[in-house]
Parts: sequence; C-alpha cells; structure tokens
Amino acid sequence: MEGGYLCKEAAVTYDAVTAFASPPSETRLRQQALTSIQGQPQRILDLGCGTGSMTLILKAAYPQAEVIGLDLSPYMLCHAQHKSQKAQLNIHWLHGLAEATDLEAHSFDVITLCMVFHEMPPHISRLVLQECRRLLQPGGQLIILDGNQNRLRHADWLIRLFREPYSTVYAQESIQDWTTEAGFENVSTRYLGWIHQLTVGTCPTFPGEPTLKPLQTNSA
Repeated sequence: MEGGYLCKEAAVTYDAVTAFASPPSETRLRQQALTSIQGQPQRILDLGCGTGSMTLILKAAYPQAEVIGLDLSPYMLCHAQHKSQKAQLNIHWLHGLAEATDLEAHSFDVITLCMVFHEMPPHISRLVLQECRRLLQPGGQLIILDGNQNRLRHADWLIRLFREPYSTVYAQESIQDWTTEAGFENVSTRYLGWIHQLTVGTCPTFPGEPTLKPLQTNSA
C-alpha cells in the first residue's frame, strides 16, 4: 500500500486485515497476552497502538489504570479515538515515534507492543526496546505479541500474501534475543495459535530508584 500505514486507507482497512491474519479469533489472541500481566498496573503504554484494538482491551481489563496508546500514524489514532469514544473508555492517544517517545523515564508499569516489530526494520525494533527499558519502572513488564518468527522462516507464501516489506528479515531474527540484549530479565517466548508468539520480559530492579511522578499527558 503506497504510503504504508501513514495513509487513510490503512486506517480504514487495518482492523479487517488484522482479524483475517489472527485466526481463529483476534480478540482471544490479544486477551491471551493479558494473562502475562501481573498485579494491578497503574500506568500502561501501548506502543504502536494502531487503531487501538489492544489499547481498548487493556483499559477494559484495568479500568483503574492510566492507559496511553502511541502511534506514528495520525489516521490510525483518529480511528482509535473514535473506537474508544464509542466504547466509553478514557484513553490518552499520542502521536509520536515508538523509539523516541519523549515520555518520562521509569513512568510505566506495563508496556505492550502488538503486531509492531514485523512492520519495521530490526535496527528500529532494537531502538524501540531500548526506549521501553527507559520508560519502564524497575520490575515493570514488557509484553510483545507478534508473528511467529520460527514459522514465518518456513512460510514465504504467507509473507507474500500479506506483502509485508520487513517480514522476511523479521523472520530471520529473534525478538527474545533482542529483548535480552536490551537488558530485560526473565525473558521468555511462547507460541500462540498458528502464526503468533508472545514474548515477555521484566525491567531489572535497581536500588535507589526515584519515586515515580504522576504522568502528565493530554488526550488526543
């Protein structure tokens, strides 16, 4: 698609395409990612939120939490905001780069990245993980839901079907290795369904971390 996700057509078609690519149930797949979240997080960031499908699920599951969705596409964010208003969920939507958010360090309990890394070059994915490490408070959780790299290595036809420009190189890499290299602890990966995987990690706990300040942001 010309312009990639930075065009109106992508925002209109994204939900339908994602549902088709997430058999048998996209909602069930996303909800499985929630099972890795521990406790009751108070600040959650959904990086590369797209049209907000995962962001809405997070807010519904943790209504007490401040939930933020950040994406590079203004069209996606407009669609996401419409969905959150329709669902009557109070979510903050931010326009920006996942690898350079300008948000306060150590200000989130949980960060999620869903269906993001196969859309970008691996060197940008590594920068995003470094940013996640900066943004998470000590002991905070990182949740990554994306395509099953092991299976995609042996399914060129699937990559051709969805015409993803970075999926081939994505399939040759390892999110688990990237996450470990970024300094996360207790990193593990499990496979969900036929073509997805879930990688989770924990931000290291350091002594003498500063007390978190309330996160200041504006609704889109």
